[in-house]
Amino acid sequence: MKRRSLPIGCKKNLRDEIEGLRSQGRLLLDHQALEKDRDRQSYAAGVALGRDIQTLLGERKSWGIDPDRTALLAGVIDTFNGQYQLSEKLLASSLAESEQAVNVARGQVLKDQRAKGESFVAEFKKKKGAKKSSSGFWYRIDYPGDGAIAETSRIDVVVKETLTDGLVIQDMESSGKVLSQSLSAFPPLFREAIGYLKNHGSLTMVVPPELAYGEAGYAPQIPPDATMVYVLRIVDVDK
Repeated sequence: MKRRSLPIGCKKNLRDEIEGLRSQGRLLLDHQALEKDRDRQSYAAGVALGRDIQTLLGERKSWGIDPDRTALLAGVIDTFNGQYQLSEKLLASSLAESEQAVNVARGQVLKDQRAKGESFVAEFKKKKGAKKSSSGFWYRIDYPGDGAIAETSRIDVVVKETLTDGLVIQDMESSGKVLSQSLSAFPPLFREAIGYLKNHGSLTMVVPPELAYGEAGYAPQIPPDATMVYVLRIVDVDK
């Protein structure tokens, strides 16, 4: 779909409008310092809304959809003001075009992620020691461990989470973080994985989307229908 540009004069008006709103917001912070509960709560709600919009934009950008942020913010401002620069008919048709483009882009991402996941699993299955768990993820024990783990044990683990292309989502080991909790407190997926190990053991898991983040993904880093890779290591067990 060919992207339509706003006229130069219209863009200038949008910038002026946004700058005016920004100035008003700064005036509020300078003179009122958000001292009243109502103001702080309103500001916090605005920040939460802004973060939601940022997350949505980040997700769509990863799909190849990159809206003009100036025009988008102008739409938000105009909605609060109750004055629109497009007719209702043009608003409806433009929104329909936008949603169609998003659906097409998301559909392509789903297709690509399924293909990547299937290819990665096919290669992982060939590795020595690779097995399929009872719940449906694939795993390979890197080190079995050296001591039994009781059902009542408190377990310290570190996990590295990546996409199949190697993109690191989180790495507890490198960030110096350890998750410490009872075996029963772990999600079923990781509880099952820990069950294949002894103390100080480690394994690599390849988890299909239906057992991970599903079609929703986790914007903006984890695309929909992503196959996830986890390296789990038991640091120690407190019996």
